Amino acid sequence: MLDNRLLKIYFKPKIFEQNGRSSIYKYIGINFFKKYLPTSGDLIYRYVGKRHLKFDSSDRCQKLLRFEVQTRKWEFRHIIGMVFFLIIALIINKEYKLIDYLVVGVLFLLVNIYPILLQRHNRIRIISLLKRQQHVSPYD
Repeated sequence: MLDNRLLKIYFKPKIFEQNGRSSIYKYIGINFFKKYLPTSGDLIYRYVGKRHLKFDSSDRCQKLLRFEVQTRKWEFRHIIGMVFFLIIALIINKEYKLIDYLVVGVLFLLVNIYPILLQRHNRIRIISLLKRQQHVSPYD
């Protein structure tokens, strides 16, 4: 499903997002967010002794390609959640106070926007690794 041509155009990292081997998202604190992510952050993984990827020299590129597809899935889930949330917010006809907008805005940022940016950041890093291994990018 996420191999659709139009979706690949969306998921393909844009030139303005890339900054060498990394992404522009590091300038808005994506590494801080990644470190303290409650479900799969770097500190949690370090605490439980888990690794995101375990590399063998023989299947490194295949694991990176699978992880790249996984970043699309995770990003897509957050996009669907964001759209669903916006639809619900528009359907509920209620007068909101300023504090309601602030709390919902912060939650929206933490639950949907930053995870989407994290997946885009990870995808840029994965593609950079693939290219350094002389492997074709999934978007070429």
